Amino acid sequence: MSANMRSLRFYLGTGLLQGLMLMWLVLYSDWPGSTMAVVGAALLTGGGFVQLLAGQRRQWRTWKAALLLAFAAAVVVQACSELPFTRGVIYSVVAFLLLMTLFSASWLPGRDGFKRRLLGDGAWMLVALCAAWLVQALFDFWTREHHLDPFKSGFLSLRYFTGPPLAFSFLLYLRDLCRLRDLQTQAP
Repeated sequence: MSANMRSLRFYLGTGLLQGLMLMWLVLYSDWPGSTMAVVGAALLTGGGFVQLLAGQRRQWRTWKAALLLAFAAAVVVQACSELPFTRGVIYSVVAFLLLMTLFSASWLPGRDGFKRRLLGDGAWMLVALCAAWLVQALFDFWTREHHLDPFKSGFLSLRYFTGPPLAFSFLLYLRDLCRLRDLQTQAP
């Protein structure tokens, strides 16, 4: 299997795993909403971190850092659970978690090239998030137009929960392909 296919398999596998775990968490677990928010934030933050550092996924320190970041995300969400449940609070917490993930992923490889990695990964992360939100919005529009409830059908639930993480993962895979192409064109 080529390196590109292994990389694609890693990204799509991570996105699918995140989606399936979110689906189980929301639809099948009997945990309270605050616990689901804490676990979901840890899952998405840790998974996003590992995908941003996919080139270093075979290093133990990457996985250790992902676990620490997931734990920190869980602590942040738990600490914010007492705040009013408004859009402003939710968006602020999400923005903080995204920035925390981005800064951590840019910092772990070292200080050399930190700003370049921060800007590059930040741009790709923004595009990947937009793709995930677009997939979610299109699916929401489609289910409303056809008067479907994605929570009452197994296949629709699967598409509802796995679509956005898969879109995010695929865009980060494209980032790696672009980086590989740039490295190949720079090689003498």
